[in-house]
Amino acid sequence: FYDSRQIIEAVDWNVVLLLGCMMAIVELLIPTGGFERLALTLARLSRGNSFWLMVLIGTAVTVISLLLDNVTTVVIFGPLIILICRQLGISPVPCLLAAALLSDTGGVATLVGDPPNLMIGSAAGIDFNSFVSRMGFPVLAAWFATLLVLRVLFAREFSKNSTAHMPDAAPLLARGVARLLSELGYACLAELRLRSGRRVDVAGLDGRGRLVVVEIKRSVADFRADAKWPEYLDYCDAFFFAVPAHFPVE
Repeated sequence: FYDSRQIIEAVDWNVVLLLGCMMAIVELLIPTGGFERLALTLARLSRGNSFWLMVLIGTAVTVISLLLDNVTTVVIFGPLIILICRQLGISPVPCLLAAALLSDTGGVATLVGDPPNLMIGSAAGIDFNSFVSRMGFPVLAAWFATLLVLRVLFAREFSKNSTAHMPDAAPLLARGVARLLSELGYACLAELRLRSGRRVDVAGLDGRGRLVVVEIKRSVADFRADAKWPEYLDYCDAFFFAVPAHFPVE
């Protein structure tokens, strides 16, 4: 049996610190909406082609898994893949399998991609570059082989490309805001130019002369990047943000 001192000495603190740092990084990245924006961008680039959607998502997951834990990457992308595939009217199964398999493939390529890699590297004294140089080609070969096998297995699904597209949320939100304000008795105007030269997304004026300004935010990243909205407060009686239904509220 191990005593308390031997237990502490047996712990591979490189792995513990790696997992702790990865969790902290992911916890910081998730609220920014960056993963969501990346997934939607890939969906638009695929132009409804289900095979290319799988390739693009698989590539993104592989690259992210080179530096972040592959299980965490799949957990983040899984719900986004299902949401996108439902929007496009295609089966999410090929993309989910590609994400799961290619995240494992990418995680094998680097010391930090998977905790066992770091344990092996620490025990054998292997540095990051040496590990990548030895594992790079096998991982690349496995990556192409995985895509080829999925292409053959899901040939029927890939023959049914989607005619739908991923709409830009901003125009849809603007129309919804204008419809709501009209029902509340406001006269609406989009892209209203203020004296300062700034433009507001949607403005509404009611019969009492009250001016309402609504800014459209498609994602958390869009919201965090906007530093100009405080300038609108001097020009309106009420100010609101309009966001998609899936926008986090916390």
